[in-house]
Amino acid sequence: DFDAAHDLLRRGVEEGYLAPRDEADVDALLATGFGAFVEGRDLAGIGSLLPSLDGQGAEIAGLYTLTRFLGEGVGFSLVAHALAEASLRSLRYVFACTVSERVGAFFERNGFRVVAAEELPAAKWLDYDAERRDRVRCYRHDLGAPAEVT
Repeated sequence: DFDAAHDLLRRGVEEGYLAPRDEADVDALLATGFGAFVEGRDLAGIGSLLPSLDGQGAEIAGLYTLTRFLGEGVGFSLVAHALAEASLRSLRYVFACTVSERVGAFFERNGFRVVAAEELPAAKWLDYDAERRDRVRCYRHDLGAPAEVT
Protein backbone atom coordinates (compact mmCIF):
# COMPACT_ATOMS: atom_id res chain seq x y z
CA ASP A 1 0.00 0.00 0.00
CA PHE A 2 1.92 2.99 -1.35
CA ASP A 3 -0.04 5.66 0.52
CA ALA A 4 0.24 3.91 3.89
CA ALA A 5 3.98 3.31 3.37
CA HIS A 6 4.49 6.93 2.39
CA ASP A 7 2.66 8.01 5.55
CA LEU A 8 4.86 5.77 7.71
CA LEU A 9 8.01 7.27 6.19
CA ARG A 10 6.68 10.76 6.87
CA ARG A 11 5.91 9.85 10.49
CA GLY A 12 9.38 8.39 10.94
CA VAL A 13 10.94 11.65 9.74
CA GLU A 14 8.66 13.76 11.94
CA GLU A 15 9.59 11.66 14.99
CA GLY A 16 13.30 12.02 14.18
CA TYR A 17 13.97 8.32 13.53
CA LEU A 18 14.38 8.63 9.77
CA ALA A 19 16.49 11.03 7.75
CA PRO A 20 14.55 13.54 5.67
CA ARG A 21 14.49 12.62 1.98
CA ASP A 22 13.35 14.36 -1.16
CA GLU A 23 10.57 12.82 -3.25
CA ALA A 24 13.00 11.00 -5.59
CA ASP A 25 14.70 9.35 -2.60
CA VAL A 26 11.34 8.42 -1.07
CA ASP A 27 10.33 6.85 -4.39
CA ALA A 28 13.60 4.84 -4.41
CA LEU A 29 12.89 3.62 -0.88
CA LEU A 30 9.37 2.58 -1.76
CA ALA A 31 10.51 0.88 -4.98
CA THR A 32 12.82 -1.42 -2.99
CA GLY A 33 10.60 -1.54 0.07
CA PHE A 34 8.80 -4.25 1.97
CA GLY A 35 6.22 -4.18 4.71
CA ALA A 36 4.83 -6.11 7.62
CA PHE A 37 1.08 -6.40 7.91
CA VAL A 38 -0.96 -7.29 10.97
CA GLU A 39 -3.89 -9.59 10.29
CA GLY A 40 -3.15 -9.20 6.60
CA ARG A 41 -4.55 -5.70 6.37
CA ASP A 42 -2.89 -3.13 8.66
CA LEU A 43 0.58 -1.95 7.65
CA ALA A 44 2.56 -2.16 10.90
CA GLY A 45 6.02 -1.40 9.59
CA ILE A 46 8.14 -0.82 6.53
CA GLY A 47 11.74 -1.00 5.43
CA SER A 48 13.84 -0.96 2.31
CA LEU A 49 16.99 -2.71 1.13
CA LEU A 50 19.01 -0.26 -0.97
CA PRO A 51 21.91 -1.79 -2.91
CA SER A 52 25.25 -0.10 -2.25
CA LEU A 53 27.26 1.13 -5.20
CA ASP A 54 30.13 -1.26 -4.42
CA GLY A 55 27.89 -4.17 -5.45
CA GLN A 56 28.76 -6.12 -2.32
CA GLY A 57 26.26 -4.82 0.20
CA ALA A 58 23.00 -3.08 0.86
CA GLU A 59 21.55 -0.64 3.36
CA ILE A 60 18.48 -1.21 5.45
CA ALA A 61 16.85 2.20 5.10
CA GLY A 62 13.51 3.70 6.00
CA LEU A 63 12.94 1.08 8.69
CA TYR A 64 9.99 2.22 10.77
CA THR A 65 7.29 0.48 12.79
CA LEU A 66 4.19 1.83 14.42
CA THR A 67 4.64 2.13 18.18
CA ARG A 68 1.30 0.44 18.85
CA PHE A 69 2.91 -2.79 17.58
CA LEU A 70 6.02 -2.37 19.76
CA GLY A 71 7.15 -5.67 21.21
CA GLU A 72 5.27 -7.78 18.66
CA GLY A 73 8.34 -8.61 16.56
CA VAL A 74 7.48 -6.41 13.58
CA GLY A 75 10.93 -4.82 13.41
CA PHE A 76 12.68 -8.16 13.87
CA SER A 77 10.60 -9.62 11.03
CA LEU A 78 11.49 -6.74 8.73
CA VAL A 79 15.21 -7.06 9.46
CA ALA A 80 15.06 -10.85 9.05
CA HIS A 81 13.42 -10.36 5.66
CA ALA A 82 16.10 -7.86 4.61
CA LEU A 83 18.92 -10.20 5.68
CA ALA A 84 17.32 -13.15 3.89
CA GLU A 85 16.90 -11.09 0.73
CA ALA A 86 20.52 -9.91 0.92
CA SER A 87 21.66 -13.53 1.25
CA LEU A 88 19.58 -14.53 -1.78
CA ARG A 89 21.34 -11.75 -3.72
CA SER A 90 24.72 -13.16 -2.57
CA LEU A 91 25.64 -9.90 -0.87
CA ARG A 92 28.51 -9.84 1.60
CA TYR A 93 27.04 -7.39 4.13
CA VAL A 94 24.09 -5.25 5.16
CA PHE A 95 24.40 -1.96 7.01
CA ALA A 96 22.13 0.50 8.76
CA CYS A 97 22.51 3.99 10.19
CA THR A 98 20.54 5.73 12.92
CA VAL A 99 20.72 8.69 15.28
CA SER A 100 18.68 6.82 17.89
CA GLU A 101 20.43 4.92 20.67
CA ARG A 102 17.33 2.73 21.09
CA VAL A 103 17.30 1.84 17.38
CA GLY A 104 21.04 1.16 17.52
CA ALA A 105 20.49 -1.30 20.36
CA PHE A 106 17.78 -2.95 18.25
CA PHE A 107 20.28 -3.50 15.41
CA GLU A 108 22.80 -4.95 17.85
CA ARG A 109 20.16 -7.40 19.09
CA ASN A 110 19.75 -8.41 15.44
CA GLY A 111 23.44 -9.32 15.06
CA PHE A 112 24.77 -6.03 13.74
CA ARG A 113 28.03 -4.59 15.06
CA VAL A 114 28.98 -0.95 15.48
CA VAL A 115 31.29 0.37 12.75
CA ALA A 116 32.82 3.73 11.90
CA ALA A 117 31.10 5.74 9.19
CA GLU A 118 34.28 5.41 7.12
CA GLU A 119 33.74 1.64 6.97
CA LEU A 120 30.59 2.11 4.90
CA PRO A 121 30.51 2.87 1.17
CA ALA A 122 31.58 6.47 0.54
CA ALA A 123 28.51 7.02 -1.65
CA LYS A 124 26.35 6.78 1.49
CA TRP A 125 27.68 10.15 2.62
CA LEU A 126 27.27 12.12 -0.62
CA ASP A 127 24.89 15.02 0.07
CA TYR A 128 24.27 13.68 3.60
CA ASP A 129 23.28 16.32 6.15
CA ALA A 130 26.48 17.25 8.04
CA GLU A 131 24.71 17.88 11.37
CA ARG A 132 22.99 14.49 11.21
CA ARG A 133 26.24 12.76 10.19
CA ASP A 134 27.89 14.06 13.37
CA ARG A 135 25.22 12.17 15.38
CA VAL A 136 24.75 9.07 13.25
CA ARG A 137 25.65 5.59 14.48
CA CYS A 138 26.52 2.96 11.92
CA TYR A 139 25.93 -0.79 12.12
CA ARG A 140 26.99 -3.65 9.87
CA HIS A 141 25.96 -7.30 9.59
CA ASP A 142 28.41 -9.47 7.64
CA LEU A 143 26.78 -12.25 5.67
CA GLY A 144 29.96 -14.06 4.68
CA ALA A 145 31.37 -14.87 1.29
CA PRO A 146 28.96 -16.20 -1.32
CA ALA A 147 29.17 -19.94 -1.79
CA GLU A 148 31.19 -21.05 -4.80
CA VAL A 149 29.37 -23.01 -7.46
CA THR A 150 31.16 -26.22 -8.42
